[in-house]
Amino acid sequence: MTPHNSMLLAALALAAFAPPCLAQTRPAPAKTAAPPAAAGAPALPTPPGGNADQVAAGQRLFGRSACRNCHGPEAKGTPIGPDLTAGAWLWSDGALPGIRKTISDGVSKPKRFKIAMPPKGGMQFSDAELTELAAYVWAVGHHAAKP
Repeated sequence: MTPHNSMLLAALALAAFAPPCLAQTRPAPAKTAAPPAAAGAPALPTPPGGNADQVAAGQRLFGRSACRNCHGPEAKGTPIGPDLTAGAWLWSDGALPGIRKTISDGVSKPKRFKIAMPPKGGMQFSDAELTELAAYVWAVGHHAAKP
């Protein structure tokens, strides 16, 4: 194997195993609509100052962005990102503006995980998309508290 091939192989391996939440690309447009909620599953709550359309848009955006790679496809956490459904807020009071700020600013020194969350999760979200993501995170985080 030539040194060039070795370097290429190493670069490909690094790219394949680097934490996907550190990606710097914009999420690809959804090819299909988000899957419907499971039959009989209660709808997610709507945050004060937000609306159901924002929650739904945030859920779709979460599902097709780096968010799901670090926090899991259902936001229940992974070894590199916390469970967002537990209703435990480490970086804000759990209100919509605080959640939005955490997503926007990132988490440079996590309290319980080894990998930092870059601002906007390393993505290029618009202001409207940040609000939608925050509405979804608020909804899944407050959903657990509902009976």
